[in-house]
Amino acid sequence: MDKMRMESVDITAQNIEKISSLFPNCITEMLDEEKSTIDNKVYKKAVNFEMLKQMLSGNVLDGDEAYEFTWVGKKAAIVEANTPIKKTLRPCPEESVNWDSTENLYIEGDNLEVLKLLQESYLGKVKMIYIDPPYNTGNDFLYNDSFKINKNNSDKISKNYNKKYTDKRTFSRQADSFTLSTRELLEHFFSFSIPISVNHFCLTIISSLETMLIPFMLEIFFHSHSQALETYGTLTGMALPFLFFPATIVNSLSVMLMPAISSAYDQKQHRQMENTISVSLHFCLLIGIFSTFAFLIYGTVLGETIFHSKEAGQYVYLFSVLCPFMYAAQTTSSILNGFGKTKQTLYHNLLGVGIRIFFILLLIPSKGIPGYLIGLLAGYSLQLLLNLFRIYQIVPFYFSAEKTLLFPVITAIGGGILSKKFWGIASAALPLSSFYILAISGFLYFLFFTLCQIFRESV
Repeated sequence: MDKMRMESVDITAQNIEKISSLFPNCITEMLDEEKSTIDNKVYKKAVNFEMLKQMLSGNVLDGDEAYEFTWVGKKAAIVEANTPIKKTLRPCPEESVNWDSTENLYIEGDNLEVLKLLQESYLGKVKMIYIDPPYNTGNDFLYNDSFKINKNNSDKISKNYNKKYTDKRTFSRQADSFTLSTRELLEHFFSFSIPISVNHFCLTIISSLETMLIPFMLEIFFHSHSQALETYGTLTGMALPFLFFPATIVNSLSVMLMPAISSAYDQKQHRQMENTISVSLHFCLLIGIFSTFAFLIYGTVLGETIFHSKEAGQYVYLFSVLCPFMYAAQTTSSILNGFGKTKQTLYHNLLGVGIRIFFILLLIPSKGIPGYLIGLLAGYSLQLLLNLFRIYQIVPFYFSAEKTLLFPVITAIGGGILSKKFWGIASAALPLSSFYILAISGFLYFLFFTLCQIFRESV
């Protein structure tokens, strides 16, 4: 039984066989370095080019005395064109029209690789191959390629279009481009905006409930109304704003993500969606890890230097572990909104806040502020996991734990040790206030962390 080679045509080998049949005395052997081992030498046919030139005598052109189209890398391109590939065509019946009866074929892939596959499978069956080069790349706008028609005209064209050319076996599904009517535009707008508005409305109400519950639960813990209010004021008015400050960068990222994700999702650009998701998660976790270790190192110092409150510094130190979970939950919610999954985002947010309220009622009366921290960790972790699970169902994305988690943590620890050493030396040696020494130490930590990430990316 014949076996499939699972490899495209080796044009070089075919040409050598043709030369062998015409000029057998020009064929020799040479070592096949790819297939040979130390114990087993494998040889392959080769052409003695000098002998071949002698056989062809005066009909060989030597030098550049000829008209030709040339460019840098032409010889390498010829070699690449003749190199076989170990790839095949993968059918997509679910994205096709009349799979069993159509004679049309739509292939998505690299032009050179597709041509190599066609050369073997469809040899002598193809009348013409038309390749559309990628115009309008970057800022090089060569021609107007943006054309729109309204839905009515689109329907008329579709009905009158020859069925022979609408049927196809395909590897991808192309999105239709048309202008929406006012009614359709309003329906689309409200279907997208209402869940987001409801999301924010519900979260505002529940957050207000959370704000009222925390002082009440703290009063049970401290057995003092004034101490409960003082502690809550220190936490929300001094400590938490530090944690929310880096979130402004994440907020900007989230705002930019929604149109990019939405556009790629509508156009079925899976590779772009995958890359956008991976880069976004990497970026927000990078900020989260950087912030966590910054607050762990300088949390107490920040509270005492800025607010002259040791308690505020302790809370900054304690709640620093929230940063990666909080920032990542926010970013993944924006990604889901970009996919149009606003209802899922609403449900996930409500579940997260519900978990927080549950832990507020359960733990704060017995553990105080640490109970609130546990509630926040549980709420944001649940929201993040639900978001990631739903995103992965839509677009399976790649996540590198070594690049996104391990390496940033190691560099954050290294930068923290470096800046902490500088803080100790500078505090004793330099005639500067604590604020300026803190600013310089923080800059050193940021510089070390950033340079390490740039070095890692370049490597």
